[in-house]
Amino acid sequence: AGADGAGRRRLASDAVHRVAQIIHDRYPQPLTVDQLADAAGLSRSYLAREFRRRYGMTMQMFLRRRRMEAATQLLRTTELPIKAIARQVGVDDLYYFHRQFRQATGATPRQVRQDPVQRKSE
Repeated sequence: AGADGAGRRRLASDAVHRVAQIIHDRYPQPLTVDQLADAAGLSRSYLAREFRRRYGMTMQMFLRRRRMEAATQLLRTTELPIKAIARQVGVDDLYYFHRQFRQATGATPRQVRQDPVQRKSE
């Protein structure tokens, strides 16, 4: 039974890693926990628990962090309007984007754009 448990744990670990990769690659798209659980072949609750155990955050937090990292990069390297950047990273609501960005980075999108050495996202 111990070997079976280790095998299951390994499969779950691989599935959790796959889900993190999906989030990393497809962050601009709407992603739900149900879709991710289907992709991983795990139940929603088991995936959520294992993901949090491995990464120390929920899948939604991981997705939000990835989106804000991408937004920071775009703010520093392009002249795209902030609204276009928000849309490009998968956030259609500009107010929500501003709130999430500030929460993630401690700065507003405009501050990051005006001062490229302004706080980096965490």
